[in-house]
Amino acid sequence: MESIDVDSIKTNSFYQTPLELDNQFILTIPPCCVNQNIINALKEWNFSEVYKSESKELITSTRALLSKKLEQNNIKSGNTESVSINSFVKNDDSNLSNIMPSEAVEQEVMYKVEKPIIQTISASDTDENKKNEIAEDVYNQYAEYIDKIFTRYATHNELNQEALNEAILELCNYIRENTKYILRVQPEFQKGADKQVVNHSLRSTIFSIAIALQLKMPLEKMVELGVACLLHEIGQLKIPPQLYAENKKLSSTEFAKMKQHAIYSYQILKDAKFPLTVQIAALEHHERENGSGYPQKLTGDKISMYAKIITVACSYEAITAPRDFKQSKTSFDAMFEILKNEKHDYDPTVIKALVSALSLYPIGSYIYLSNGKIALVVDVNPASPQCPIVEIISETDENGKKKKVQTDTQQLRVTRAMNKDEVKDLLASLNK
Repeated sequence: MESIDVDSIKTNSFYQTPLELDNQFILTIPPCCVNQNIINALKEWNFSEVYKSESKELITSTRALLSKKLEQNNIKSGNTESVSINSFVKNDDSNLSNIMPSEAVEQEVMYKVEKPIIQTISASDTDENKKNEIAEDVYNQYAEYIDKIFTRYATHNELNQEALNEAILELCNYIRENTKYILRVQPEFQKGADKQVVNHSLRSTIFSIAIALQLKMPLEKMVELGVACLLHEIGQLKIPPQLYAENKKLSSTEFAKMKQHAIYSYQILKDAKFPLTVQIAALEHHERENGSGYPQKLTGDKISMYAKIITVACSYEAITAPRDFKQSKTSFDAMFEILKNEKHDYDPTVIKALVSALSLYPIGSYIYLSNGKIALVVDVNPASPQCPIVEIISETDENGKKKKVQTDTQQLRVTRAMNKDEVKDLLASLNK
């Protein structure tokens, strides 16, 4: 095993393989980070180095098993006495996943769907078109990846948690650095319930991660959220697609069957031994703050934060996405609908984070300006969500690049968003 000097480890460092004290004691499992508490404990107990596991297999154990092994081996280093696992975590099990996976040993290496390869780009590269092209490529690769994940589960009843964690960790890092580009991606409409589930899962995950970034969520929690959102609809594989992919009024019996998909998602993730937080997020993603949701009719104070975020992200995605049975609305219309929150369905904090991430006029919206010009929203202004950064249509700056300006509330206001017909006509004229 490769040794690492404890003094060289930076707070919140991430490693591709588990970090260990020895071959009995695992400190962290990817994608969890080495937080400051762990570093402090290592230094307090005079550990000078830790080790990177040579294997990426997640060989895990429970708290009791680890404690027993530690007692048997009586780990010492310098003047350090035997170490208990309880020194790393609080008495409750809620933070246990920061140190090790929540359940038992995985005996065999599972089939691994190859994760997307994200093209790197130099920080000095200012080519906006290239960055937009890379964002589209990232989106398409992840859509294909999710399709394979769902297909693998449907045909082999198998989910590879480690591989999913790795893929979502890379997606989180990409979105953090390229939010404005990935949010501009508008996937082409594809017929079929399976394609719609894939695109809904991916777009909702992107929006959820964007919200989490605004909420300053730690990266390891963001990965959990991303995995939960990616898989929150996997239970739909167990119900007839006509129950959720057709524009028809469901009978009471059909609606009851449709609502079971949240329970199926929970059970699938539980059987696959995903963390409890991920299981609960999938179970609760149709709960509503006012208690009108399902399957448990929970009120806001009982709903998990992951589920609150997924609820808002999914609702925004559903409004803006075309389906076989409905036309999509503009991103502005969707944002306006979420903001109204007429029935108090959504958590206000999460709504605020959505607006901060996407702006009142979301990235990709076409708008009219107070000077009579038309513009495309290309970035947000966190300090003023109603004043996005825009590209003026058919205008360039002194360097020949698309002209970008910051809107405001006085000199250059956004008067309104273009409707779908206006956008269609605009794009048609630009393509001539």
